[in-house]
Parts: sequence; C-alpha cells; structure tokens
Amino acid sequence: MFRKFFNQKRIDKGVEIEDSIMTITEKEEAIIESPFERRGLYFLWLAILGAIVLLAGRVVYLNFYQGNYYNEISKNNRIRSIVIKAPRGNIFDKYGKLLAGNTPSIDAVVVPADLPKNEGEKKIIAQKLAQILEMNSGNIEIMLFSQDPKSLNPVLLKENITRDQALILAEREAEYPGIKLEKTAIRTYDSGPIFSSLLGYDGKITQKELQENPDYLMTDYIGKSGLEKKYEKNLRGIYGATQMEVDSLGNAKRTLGIINP
Repeated sequence: MFRKFFNQKRIDKGVEIEDSIMTITEKEEAIIESPFERRGLYFLWLAILGAIVLLAGRVVYLNFYQGNYYNEISKNNRIRSIVIKAPRGNIFDKYGKLLAGNTPSIDAVVVPADLPKNEGEKKIIAQKLAQILEMNSGNIEIMLFSQDPKSLNPVLLKENITRDQALILAEREAEYPGIKLEKTAIRTYDSGPIFSSLLGYDGKITQKELQENPDYLMTDYIGKSGLEKKYEKNLRGIYGATQMEVDSLGNAKRTLGIINP
C-alpha cells in the first residue's frame, strides 16, 4: 500500500516536473519570439506612419503651394471673357450732318481653342461651312488647321454674312464647335465723293498693323487714311467685355457680369 502511495507520488511529481519543464519551455519560447514579433510590428507601424506623413505633406503642398495655380486653370477653363466692341464713332460736319456712320453687321469667326482636336472632324466642319457661307472648303480647311489650337482670340472667317447664314449657324451651333458669330458694323459714308479724300476709310486690320497695335484684335477694323486714320484712337472707343460661364465646347451657359463699352 505504501509502495503504491510512493509510486503515485512519484508519478505526480513526474507530471509536475514535466509541467514545469513545459511551462518553462513555453515562457522561453515567448521570450525568444516576442522581440522578433515586436520588431516586425515596429517596422510596420513605422512604414504606415511614413506613408501618412508623405500623403499629408503632398496634400499640404497641393493646397497651399499649388492650390492657386490649379484654381486658376480651372477658372480659365470655366469662365471666359468675351469682348464687346465699341461702335466706331460717327463723324459729323460743323452743321451736324452725318458724314461717316455705321451699319450693323455680323461676322463669322473662328475660336481655335474650341475647334475639335480630331482632323477628320475639322474637315467635316469645313465642308459644311463652305456650303453655308458659299466659300471654298479648301480655304476654310487651311484657316482651321493653321491656327494655334490653344488660342482664344477669334479669327475672321467671313465678314458681313447674310441674315440667313447667321440664322443657320446660330440654330446649328452644336454642329460647329469653334465657329462663332460676332456683331460688328460696316462703315458708311453719306457725303459721297466730295469728302472721301478728307475722311479717308477704314478696313480690316492687317498682320503688320496688328503688330504695331498689340491691344487690337484680329477681327478689328482700323483707320487706313484721312481722318479715319488720324483720329483712330478716338473713333475706336473703349471696348467692354462679358464674363461668361462656358462648357467644355466653349458654348455659353450663363452670363456672370458685363462691362459696357
């Protein structure tokens, strides 16, 4: 009986020893593995923190240093200033009789930046315009393809178009991106040939005259001779502008403000 007791006690002690050995072994493994696990987590958190810092720095840079730049680009793509030409001044004699005046007119112009980028689409527009404006399609193609594609300055396509031609272009505006109608005037002289040499005449500005007068537009008229040339600055007046919100095709959506000429 005592032997059985001692045997049982040895067995219990053996179990305790084995449990102790096992417990010690598990603790040692935990102690050994723990530094490696902590080190891995440390590098992981360090990488995440670095990514957050870089992202935050990029956001700050774009908002504070490049924000104005991108806002200006966005604004320029959305808002456009359309020139309102001042009517050319009339010329009277000392008795108040009109010697030189204006007759309302409409020109067809091209805004290069609003033209399609695809060459095939440009050719189709040129062919359609040739039929409406009674022009040579080849000449229109040359005009469309020779312009700076980024320019917002209108280029004269045909001056003094008929009322029917203007109505067709206005009704089919979506079919002709980049083609606009511009209100202008044709100079008329009521004095006949008597004062013609004195009054002189005006006409569309040339490339040379445009270089000499950089504040003029490519669609402007300018005095060529006589009083028309001598008093050009007075007769031209001061242009106004309309601030328009436009879509991606350059079509006007709404008026934001007007500065009268």
